[in-house]
Amino acid sequence: MTAMSSLHNLSRSLGCAIMLAADKNLLIMFLGGEYALHFLVKVLRDDFFAYFRAEGLFGGVISFVQHLLNKMVGDFSGNFQVRHAYGMGVCAFAVSLTWAQIYPFVAFQFYNGAHSETLKLFLVISFVIWAVLNLAFVCTIDLNYIHTFFSKETAAQYTVGLYKNASDDMMRFDAVFTNRKSFTKAIHGEIKEWVRLNIDRWRLEEQDWFKVALIHDEFLPIEVYEAEGGARRRRSSMSLREVIGLAAAPAEENNNTQLVTTDNTQMLNQINDQQLYTHVRPNHAH
Repeated sequence: MTAMSSLHNLSRSLGCAIMLAADKNLLIMFLGGEYALHFLVKVLRDDFFAYFRAEGLFGGVISFVQHLLNKMVGDFSGNFQVRHAYGMGVCAFAVSLTWAQIYPFVAFQFYNGAHSETLKLFLVISFVIWAVLNLAFVCTIDLNYIHTFFSKETAAQYTVGLYKNASDDMMRFDAVFTNRKSFTKAIHGEIKEWVRLNIDRWRLEEQDWFKVALIHDEFLPIEVYEAEGGARRRRSSMSLREVIGLAAAPAEENNNTQLVTTDNTQMLNQINDQQLYTHVRPNHAH
């Protein structure tokens, strides 16, 4: 894979260098058009927003930055990990992988510099080695995962699939409440019913993965919503950890812990009062 990535980077970088030597304006036009097309496709497929739990203008800005960085990494490294639905997406990555090999030959058509024949031969040899390495890679991987190189899933479709195919509540909770709410819009009714049927048990079990602050208001049963503070539970600001779905804000975690453990605290106070009464009573009898 290191050799494949190196040849991918070499092809892409040489293409840019050849185009720059031929005409700087052509390089800007090609790169600008390529990136504009990438973002246009993202928007048309309703796949522009990233998985971060940030909304509005801020969510749009960080989504743009994430897609820009993912495309740059994919374009110049061929890193297979960025084909993820939360990254470039499989289709966009496949196009980038193929275009990186075609691009230097396109750029070469505009090049009239020295050693053109030697450079052309080098590009052909590089492409052949890259193709052979990719064929070897396909022949050695588990073919059960070959579909992950051809999927058309958007980030939203992938997230819904995570929920549908989850084997336990922890995986479902992570799929739904650590990602953008709009990703699961198609199954919001199903999620609301799932939360209603299970939230009392989750609050009693107090599992580490369960963070009631991550659950959006509309998914909470009315009695739980009111117990958690009602409209006051809505946050006026979000920390970076919350935006990327790592954890609830510390203050909220403390509030939620206090709400969940109120009954336990009252019970402990009753036990302590009874123990005090037991110790004091013999002295009065004496």
